[in-house]
Amino acid sequence: MPAGAGMVTVVCGSTTYQTWTNGNGSFTAAHDVNSTSTLIPLAFGPSTFTVYDPSGAVVDQENDPASVKGMSSNAAGAQWCSYTLAFSSPDGFHMVGTGTVMGKVTPVAGG
Repeated sequence: MPAGAGMVTVVCGSTTYQTWTNGNGSFTAAHDVNSTSTLIPLAFGPSTFTVYDPSGAVVDQENDPASVKGMSSNAAGAQWCSYTLAFSSPDGFHMVGTGTVMGKVTPVAGG
């Protein structure tokens, strides 16, 4: 995993992926740490991002609306998944993000 990459848990149906992403865009691919699979985001449902101070108090919260990457959400084999990501800073603050994402998993199972 590259320095600066973030860990994201993605659940698609009955499969849970522990992934890492490394990029600044919303549509950055996620790489499964337990296989060669890559999860490619095509659309996001509403998402919530919450920042906590070291005592656990909420200091900021953002609710983002759904967004789509062009017409790619119509891609064959795409599925809706949920995700959770968390980041901590050295000063004790942490951020948690949750939401849904429509994406494709490559390589396709059995393919």
